[in-house]
Amino acid sequence: MGVAWFDMDGDTDLDVFVANQNGDQDGFFQNRGDGTFEDIAASLDMHQPGRAENLGSVGTAVSDYDNDGDLDLFVASYGPDILWQNQGDGTFTNVAPGTPLAGDHHSVSAAFGDFDNDGWVDLYVDTFLAGEAEARDYLFRNVDGVFTEVTPDTLAARGASHGVAWADFDADGDLDLALANNNNESGTHPLYRNEIDPTRSRRAIQVAIVDNNGVWTRPGATVTLRRASDGYISSRLVDTGGGYSSQGMTPAHFGLPAGNGPVSVSVSWFEQGEPRTATASEIVPDAFSTRWLVLRMGVTQ
Repeated sequence: MGVAWFDMDGDTDLDVFVANQNGDQDGFFQNRGDGTFEDIAASLDMHQPGRAENLGSVGTAVSDYDNDGDLDLFVASYGPDILWQNQGDGTFTNVAPGTPLAGDHHSVSAAFGDFDNDGWVDLYVDTFLAGEAEARDYLFRNVDGVFTEVTPDTLAARGASHGVAWADFDADGDLDLALANNNNESGTHPLYRNEIDPTRSRRAIQVAIVDNNGVWTRPGATVTLRRASDGYISSRLVDTGGGYSSQGMTPAHFGLPAGNGPVSVSVSWFEQGEPRTATASEIVPDAFSTRWLVLRMGVTQ
């Protein structure tokens, strides 16, 4: 039902998590770097064995929710939702139990996005219940790695059934929210404009990666932002869209915590059998508050 390609073990090549429904076990296929893959979900205890047939994994969302530089994985589920925290050594721990993220909502899709530009990615989770056009959705705010539900009444009253996407459609620096409801003839596609304070909305950098012809490239790459003045670090995935009933290519968005000083942006990817990294340094965030930072990378022949 859901698939997430990302570098799970820090070797820059792309591994793939497969979310399976109907009680089936999930798969996590580690890229061996030689054109082959090995399913290591069971050895990582991430396969979810023994689920009833009406339970299973559905949607996936990838980002660095705890700002340690590696990518974590959220799995929207029929049954309790899961947040797999990347331990940085190729293993993961489910840190959702005991938190609001572990709710059993019949979740379908989810998307990470720092809607308040505080430097910590937040999470929107949507649900689907047959015969209920506007099942309740959930917006979780992330503060220092701890999630709290903050769903406004407007979103709670009119949720989504499948599609969720964050994007800065009005180019003011903050992320806006698009939802898709496929309730037959009465389905809707609401678009919510983010109206946080303008001084905060401009506290962001959005990174687009293109080739010499201006064509978007490096899907699956990890983009890492660092600020030396306070040690801030966070990573994002160059994502082509993985939401249920939603797809799109958007820049890697970084909200920035309060602070000063230039930042550096590194892009890590795998090409022609080798890990590669490119870094842009001494970037002044204010210069890119309402426009993208475009990194142009030639295609290696």
